[in-house]
Amino acid sequence: MKNRMGLIAIVVFFFSIIAVGTYAVSAEQSAKMDFSFGRMGAGIPPVTAALKVKPETMTPVVKLDNGIITLENTHYRIKLQAAPFLAFTSIYNKYTQTDSLVRDKVSRVFFIWVDGKRLEAKDFQVEGCRVSGNKATVSLACPAEKVNGTLSVSADNSGEVSLGLSFVNLEKKERETKVLFPFFEYLSVGDNPKDNYYLFPYKGGWCGNEPYELQATYGNHPGSIQLVSIFNPNLGGGLYTRVEDNSGRPKTIILKKKDSNLQEKVPFYAPLFPENKLKDEDLLSQDKGTTIAFYYPVAYRLKPGAELSLPRAVVGIHAGDFKVALDSYRKWLHTWFKPLKTPQWYKDNFNDVVSHDISGNTGFEKGFLKDNKIILSELVKPWMQ
Repeated sequence: MKNRMGLIAIVVFFFSIIAVGTYAVSAEQSAKMDFSFGRMGAGIPPVTAALKVKPETMTPVVKLDNGIITLENTHYRIKLQAAPFLAFTSIYNKYTQTDSLVRDKVSRVFFIWVDGKRLEAKDFQVEGCRVSGNKATVSLACPAEKVNGTLSVSADNSGEVSLGLSFVNLEKKERETKVLFPFFEYLSVGDNPKDNYYLFPYKGGWCGNEPYELQATYGNHPGSIQLVSIFNPNLGGGLYTRVEDNSGRPKTIILKKKDSNLQEKVPFYAPLFPENKLKDEDLLSQDKGTTIAFYYPVAYRLKPGAELSLPRAVVGIHAGDFKVALDSYRKWLHTWFKPLKTPQWYKDNFNDVVSHDISGNTGFEKGFLKDNKIILSELVKPWMQ
């Protein structure tokens, strides 16, 4: 009985450590991050207000007019400018009857690092825009760095817009490429960013409205799903973005929320390995609003002439709160995930020792990748075999 109680105490202690996250960062790191679990809390947001208006049903339309791509249906009206640089100029939610961008602000679309040099949409020339059915395609070129790109956006009858991004290496040598996409900045559902709550996928998920900068890596223990949601309970709606990637490739998910244009630094928390952290923090806005981004910290290695097509990204405009975003993620998950039968050798194990391969914390980069694909499933086997 004593042994059993001792085991229970150990289990409780272990999960209490997980609950407060103390194993993720040292005390020294926590002090530098200026983070407080007490302040953050695990709060439940206010009850979401009922909608005052039901939008009229509308067949999806995608059109190009004077360099502005407009996507519109029952749920939203979104505008993407091609000049002077590629950027979202409006993300209008027909349920809340508000724009989801701070007034007079535009949102950049992506960042890319080629052999360590950072490029953004402003560094690419827009060589052409075309619309075919409910899909718009933008052709991009950066002659100085010998990189071409293509951005696609498409609409259907749902509240979701599909985003696609690809790059081609025009250099005569292999190059390392990291990407930040999707990227949305100056987000605010309604005029007051303080009224915006978010669901951030740290472990089981954090829901709150405190200003913070948060980073967690999907593919390591802190990052649970490839989804971030922001919503305004007072207005009864919000938006979310997710990445549809079932390869297991690591992504550092970033959220930064500021409630004013004052230049004070918001508290910061990033329980992740150093190599997965977004180091170019200057690209995150210091003005009010919320920034949401997905960073690919493990470099793609592009051979001469090779094309990198990133996993499909989605932005969803909706009525309701974060549960709408989670339901959407669940539906996508069920399109490919099938429950696996537990191997007998695993059932027969009393316990397992779980670790990276011999390359340590850089195992993803040095040991788990082959031809730009995760091969972890090929490496898993019973211990000592």
